[in-house]
Amino acid sequence: MTIKRELNRISQNYPAIPKIQYINGVFDLETENAVKKFQEIFNLSPDGIVGKATWYKIKQIFASVKRLSELTGEGLTISEVSRRYTRELSMGSQGEDVEALQYYLAFIGYFFPELPPIPITGFFGEFTRDAVFSFQNTYGLPVTGVVDANVFNRIEQVYNTVVSELPANYQSAIGEPYPGRFLVEGDRGESVRIIQGYLNKIGQNVEQIPVIEVDGIFGVRTKAAVIALQQYLGIEQTGAIGPVEWAEIITLGNNL
Repeated sequence: MTIKRELNRISQNYPAIPKIQYINGVFDLETENAVKKFQEIFNLSPDGIVGKATWYKIKQIFASVKRLSELTGEGLTISEVSRRYTRELSMGSQGEDVEALQYYLAFIGYFFPELPPIPITGFFGEFTRDAVFSFQNTYGLPVTGVVDANVFNRIEQVYNTVVSELPANYQSAIGEPYPGRFLVEGDRGESVRIIQGYLNKIGQNVEQIPVIEVDGIFGVRTKAAVIALQQYLGIEQTGAIGPVEWAEIITLGNNL
């Protein structure tokens, strides 16, 4: 029953996985089909059998989508320009480049519990150092607590890998790649404009979704449309667009 519940929770964010109707202790054809689709999405052998690899992947993704909802609710965001390496970072460093480092580590930490959660403050304190220690240890790097170009690039690489495994890994098929950051009220730019256009496309077919101006500004009306869509989809109503919401909106819009 646990596997069925976890697959159903995962299916809320990965709509290609069919929802299991009967939650009981029977591993039936419905469950097997859900397992096969899960395995296809996550590059496992699609045999419908919950072996060791499938079991651990289900556990990992189930934990991930729960953490993703929490992360989206926090509205974590940082500009694309700021997310780049500029200098070596260590205890006492501060600035936008430290925020970028913390953003990456916080995001990765929601999917890999060996990394401790950290706040995004722009100051490299003990919490950030401990997260760097954990990352370096996990990925076989010298455990120094110092972030040089090599460490920063590895962190960025892991971040991009995590993003590619989210529902936005359909991006090659749906044509609009996830921008790599959360969109929240106050944001501006082409990514906001794209999502507004898709929200309007959905709103023309789903009466619960209000039609909004496509101006590239994530204002009150855009947030209200996002909340209405989240309510329609039955997911947490944060008003923020993370990887899950992005994939849902683009996929639904293209299907319409």
